[in-house]
Amino acid sequence: MKTCEELRLMYFDELKELFDSLPAPTMAVIDGEYLAMPLDQGGWFKNIVAPLATNVCGRWLGKAFTPLSDDKGCGYNWFQTSTGVRRTLTMKTHVSDSVISPGKSYIVDYCAQHTWLPAMSLFDEIRTVSDGLFLGFGVIDRPFWFKALIFPFLLELPQPFVRGVETQPRPSGQEPETSGF
Repeated sequence: MKTCEELRLMYFDELKELFDSLPAPTMAVIDGEYLAMPLDQGGWFKNIVAPLATNVCGRWLGKAFTPLSDDKGCGYNWFQTSTGVRRTLTMKTHVSDSVISPGKSYIVDYCAQHTWLPAMSLFDEIRTVSDGLFLGFGVIDRPFWFKALIFPFLLELPQPFVRGVETQPRPSGQEPETSGF
């Protein structure tokens, strides 16, 4: 079982090999706000570009998720800005076959929420490392002339942890509003 510190020290190829061996979490397991950290991107150019891309809305702090049922959920990314924490870049989530690895992954789909990405597909794939620790790969599939670009990151539960990303309860079966976080 790997720790957060061990993941931070791994090279891209080691991260991809580990990802290939990990199971997908269930929808119920990923619930709440998680701290995030980009990992080794596999080369000096990607190690420079990845932080620029992930910090476009402020300093990227993490991701948050709410399971809506056994097979779907929603969430957002959260960023530190000069005016405080900003929650944006909403997403739909589900578990399905991986595009980058054998087996299933927890899929974070941004294109279901954002139509400004017509030329490519932007999503994350996440797998369980241990309780409260997840390895993810951001995936840009078919970006113009490339086949796929993948960017590794880790997600971990902050302490103390509170489940759920909503402050108000909702009636059973009703999906929360995912815009305007």
